[in-house]
Amino acid sequence: MKPSIQAQANDARAERPHSRLPIFLQVLCLSLFFFPSISRLQASYMMPAPSGVIETGIPPFTIFASESFGLQTPPFDLNELPDGRILVIGANELVVGDGIRWELIQKSPQETDYLSGQVSVDQEGGIWASRTSGFCKIEFNQRGQWYFGKAIKLP
Repeated sequence: MKPSIQAQANDARAERPHSRLPIFLQVLCLSLFFFPSISRLQASYMMPAPSGVIETGIPPFTIFASESFGLQTPPFDLNELPDGRILVIGANELVVGDGIRWELIQKSPQETDYLSGQVSVDQEGGIWASRTSGFCKIEFNQRGQWYFGKAIKLP
């Protein structure tokens, strides 16, 4: 004899006693689905600061692309000079700036090597770069172009 449908349902509930979520969890899930946060529904616009006022939290710098510096290659290193200026290093160029104004320093035509990723600045503002022959201080000629100075060998 076949059991009744009610008996089958009772047996199924008995086999899976924790299969149903408690009613308050069901209500909570439904309310979160149908009544999302009111703040997400309202579009808001933050008014800018009045003219002449600088708000706290606004960064005092501008982000530039490498082309705005005049670099032919992407920059691969940034260093801070002792006077507070920023040194941006590309493969063949150096760029020195204060965050707004930038000066491009080209490589000397007599220099055959390029800058590697290991560039550092000493306390006096000297720029040092690593090469296969050792560390070299970057020197500048009368035209304002850079070249590698004499290599200092590692001990």
